[in-house]
Amino acid sequence: IFLLGGKQVVIRAILDYLRSSGHNIRHEILIGAGKLAMQYREDILNEPELGIQIDRILKPGAELIAILDKLLPQSEIDEVVIALEPEEYTHITSLIAACEKNGVRYFVIPFYNDMIPAHPVFERIGRTRLVNMRANSLEQIGWAILKRSFDIFASAAGLLVLSPVLLIVAMGVKLSSPGPIFFRQVRVGYNRRQFQMLKFRSMKVNNT
Repeated sequence: IFLLGGKQVVIRAILDYLRSSGHNIRHEILIGAGKLAMQYREDILNEPELGIQIDRILKPGAELIAILDKLLPQSEIDEVVIALEPEEYTHITSLIAACEKNGVRYFVIPFYNDMIPAHPVFERIGRTRLVNMRANSLEQIGWAILKRSFDIFASAAGLLVLSPVLLIVAMGVKLSSPGPIFFRQVRVGYNRRQFQMLKFRSMKVNNT
């Protein structure tokens, strides 16, 4: 843990030094002039340690493709960020084609950016690509078996190792006040199934 943490600190310090000296900078063209584009620009300005510099901001329009075809081959642009508003998406296909033709890496900020989770899952059915906005790895049989096996064996090992401590706690609960040792509570788990959770009673028994 300390070695991995130390490595991250050293790498971050080296990158900060290089980027403050004008090295290891990623040069970008930002396409868009709406809310999404301005939000992205503000985020980049707030995180200079990322080493991203926006060289040009271009507005969508009829002459944009010609500008890109002229600008990309002659510049040191590393990547293009496309941040179009919903009404501007008629330009998206030609913009992607221009980036592909010039061999420039590009990113697309979708107009539903604020609704996307941090790690969406992409699925495909035929020619249709789906964005799973609420993915659960336990829906995959392999992960489900692995998780269940870990739960059983880790719980059994934990109960075995901690059994002396649990016995002492149980005796303390029983001797401290009259009533059951465990407090039972209904909770909702995977697939919305209800189960009873047991925990050591920490309060006195009352009528409620």
